[in-house]
Amino acid sequence: MLIDTRPALGLQSDLGDEPFAIRYPGEGDPTRSPQGDQVAMLGAREPAQGGSKNLIGRRLSRSHRAKCRPACPTDRTFSGERPGQVLARVARMAEVGFALSGALPLDGARALHLLEEVVDAGYAPVLSTEVCATSALSLTAALAARRPGVPLGTGIVPLPAATDSSIAMGAATAAALSGTTYYLGVGTSTEQIVGGWHEATYDATVAGTRDRLTSLRALLNGERRGSFALPKPPGAQVRVLLGALGPRMVELGMTEGDGVIVNFTPPDRLPAPAAGKTVLSYVWVLVDEESEGRARRDLTAYCLAAPYARHFTSLGYGDVVAEVVELASQRRLREAPAGLPVDFVDRFYASHERLAGLCADYRRAGATPILLPVTGPEPASLVIPPPH
Repeated sequence: MLIDTRPALGLQSDLGDEPFAIRYPGEGDPTRSPQGDQVAMLGAREPAQGGSKNLIGRRLSRSHRAKCRPACPTDRTFSGERPGQVLARVARMAEVGFALSGALPLDGARALHLLEEVVDAGYAPVLSTEVCATSALSLTAALAARRPGVPLGTGIVPLPAATDSSIAMGAATAAALSGTTYYLGVGTSTEQIVGGWHEATYDATVAGTRDRLTSLRALLNGERRGSFALPKPPGAQVRVLLGALGPRMVELGMTEGDGVIVNFTPPDRLPAPAAGKTVLSYVWVLVDEESEGRARRDLTAYCLAAPYARHFTSLGYGDVVAEVVELASQRRLREAPAGLPVDFVDRFYASHERLAGLCADYRRAGATPILLPVTGPEPASLVIPPPH
């Protein structure tokens, strides 16, 4: 079975959209999410007594985790604060946003409860990513009804999976309920998600994406497309942000859209600030002792996705990507996560000791940091306000 290893956040690079694909006889299930196939490839095991859950709900045995720890050197320590306390403390130190991963196996009610806690802890803006669990537009509309007055948004909605009119209707609804700025993050997503899940035509070209951005912006501004028009268009209340990696997509978002959402982009590589434009940057956060193992597995999967592989290469990590690809070609992919260099992991994932300074760096560079905690599949809470 051909396993598509592209990550499902949907951020698009103009550098190419061909996936690194690996054929594993008898492995993979086309009905599962990309993360599910990725982790299966990386050696996730079925439940073992006393094991701990990984991101998609399978379990790794204690013995397996013990074997991995010596190969994953780290000087990180955890202070004893609960993860949510650390993140909430940082949120109060500067303007910091938050995103809930749409890959977590949560139903709508549970996801809404977690996001209510996030809002109450003081984060802004608060985004919902969209993968295969909850609908980002629906979830943020529900959150807006429960917590009006807080900037919310999506990060991201796959453009080819829906029409411009349906996306505009969803964004207008959420914006009206929130009563304030709504960040509509959109992107080209991946061929597996667009074609395999939504049975739509995949188009990751700059020209095609420009047409969609232009049409979507026009509808939100109240223009008519054929016989369709929004009766109460939100106008500038909805800011359309393009999920982007490569320079041409970043430029497109900063010219035809209201800005961009970037991923795995250090502060010194952010697009230059521009008047009236918004840059949101995901900041992945290691929240507990098991987060690094999850991060290493995720980074391995990203290295096998062509746009991200080239993005990492442009940041000076071509040798890391080449090593992962070589291990995959030798069917030794299970060895890759532990072998990732510490500096590579640290470049894209922040421990709580570094988080406040890193968020300040993003703010100085003109971006709003959006925290994405690396958690297990069913977190009891993402944010718990610190005691006074």
